[in-house]
Parts: sequence; structure tokens; C-alpha cells
Amino acid sequence: GELTIHGVKKPATLEMTYNGVSKGMMGETRAGFSATTKINRKDFGIVWNKTLDAGGLVIGDDVDIAIEIEAVKDVLEETPKAK
Repeated sequence: GELTIHGVKKPATLEMTYNGVSKGMMGETRAGFSATTKINRKDFGIVWNKTLDAGGLVIGDDVDIAIEIEAVKDVLEETPKAK
């Protein structure tokens, strides 16, 4: 897909992990997913930085992005319909 930050659009690939399915406390079906990627902030025009008095920089160039998703199936879809 594409990721837009600071008005700059770049292609981004997320590594996705399926974490499994379980039943919630109310019997609903829940599925978990994780997604990660790494970007360089300068690729998106974010270039500010400052040198520390002791040397080194305040901000690194690489940014790790991590997304945790918990999806819940619509309970109405799981309820058997009366005949």
C-alpha cells in the first residue's frame, strides 16, 4: 500500500502476522493480527534534528511502525436464525 506522512506519499510494505482466533467473554469470535514495517523519516521530508551537547543526535532516522489489530466478528452473523 501507500503511506502518507507530512504530505509525502511513499509505497510501504507491512509484514503481517496472523495471531489466531478465540472466543471472547460474551462468546463472540475474535481474531488477532500484527503488522510491522520500518521507514526512514527523511524519505517523508522530516529532517529536523539537533546535536546533543555530549555528541550524537536527538532523533534517529529509522522509525519502526507496529500495528496490533483485534477484529470482532459481528455477533448477529454468529447467532443462529429462528426458523
